[in-house]
Amino acid sequence: MAAMLDTELREKPGPGRPSELALALRQQIDAVLTTEPAMKGAELLRRLRSEHAYRAGKDPVYRYLKEHRPPPPPPAPVVRFEGVAGEFAQHDFGAITVTYTDGCRETLTFYAGRLKYSRALHVCLIEGESAEGLIRGMESGARALGGLPLINVVDNTKAAVIKRYQDPVTGQERIHYNEHFAAFLQEVGVFAEPTAPYSGNQKGCVESLVKFVKGAFFLARRFRHRADLLAQLADWLHYTNEERPCDATGVTPAVRLVAERPHLRPLPSGAAGYGLAWTRVVGREARVHCLGYDYSTPDAWIGQPVVVRVHPEQVILHYHQARVVHPRVPENGRY
Repeated sequence: MAAMLDTELREKPGPGRPSELALALRQQIDAVLTTEPAMKGAELLRRLRSEHAYRAGKDPVYRYLKEHRPPPPPPAPVVRFEGVAGEFAQHDFGAITVTYTDGCRETLTFYAGRLKYSRALHVCLIEGESAEGLIRGMESGARALGGLPLINVVDNTKAAVIKRYQDPVTGQERIHYNEHFAAFLQEVGVFAEPTAPYSGNQKGCVESLVKFVKGAFFLARRFRHRADLLAQLADWLHYTNEERPCDATGVTPAVRLVAERPHLRPLPSGAAGYGLAWTRVVGREARVHCLGYDYSTPDAWIGQPVVVRVHPEQVILHYHQARVVHPRVPENGRY
């Protein structure tokens, strides 16, 4: 008997079950791949066994999948995004603990906002990571830079977004905004674009702004006290916006801000600032309670619903065409 070459021995089919799938199974797999081309092999194998009485091994199925699965679509081209003037801005806030040169420590909450086109930056201290804190920061930035753009990118925080849910009819995602934040956007006439939760690539631009402010200002300098910190912050913002060329554009933000400012939406609120609105009923003592304080009203308002607008320094009570103005924090700390 003639001797067989090693290559011939390797090519000779070995013992075991045939690896060819029946025509009906192949057709079933093709039908699944038509509708769900990315289906995992384990899930397809489970369906074949539970729904089509397939009892052979997994290798024939995986081999057929490898040969007949349609190729994935080509990736979308990566295009560098450049917003037009007055179109985009990003907003966020952060917290940091500062140790002053006298040894005192203070935990500060700050707002940071940046216009996309000009790269103009604004930073200010706020009271807390709340809807009012975000609104006051955006107000401060709008006054410093000339207004707000059409679309404002914010982090997926409770100060802006209460929850996301799927519309049971259309299946589209809906966003339930914080009512005060939504009312502020409506009054200014602009829109919000919250970052998607658990999407690091989308949140990067917002989070890097906070990291930049911490690293370039708060952690790079020493401060004697809060007043010194605020003075240095004003100097740093002047340098960042008007003296230092931006790495992305090659010019100072102030140069491009000249072209961007006419496209920004100005704040409609006056010197008193935006007033967050609550509805309250006047009690028997002709007072309304809001945010921990009582505010007096005319006796004729007893039992009537009034709108309480809380501004940075004032509280204004509105009832029909009449209004009453109080300091936001009463002198006696109670009413």
